[in-house]
Amino acid sequence: MIHPSAVATAIFDGSPLGTLELVLVWIAGALLAASAITAVIRIVRGPSLMDRMIGSDVLLTTLVLAAGAALTATPHPPNAPIPL
Repeated sequence: MIHPSAVATAIFDGSPLGTLELVLVWIAGALLAASAITAVIRIVRGPSLMDRMIGSDVLLTTLVLAAGAALTATPHPPNAPIPL
């Protein structure tokens, strides 16, 4: 996930993140966290193997989306090849 201090100090074209961009990053982070939490709950509760498989697929997709969100919020991300 994106560390709040990194988001607050991220620089695009020499200027800090604006208020709208900061709000959008926080909303995206909250939605991704909610998705990951519900996927883990689905993996733990089951009841069938299919529920656990879908939950693990959603969790993996959420992690890739979180890495992509981190790439968009930083100017020169060190982890650029991860979602590729």
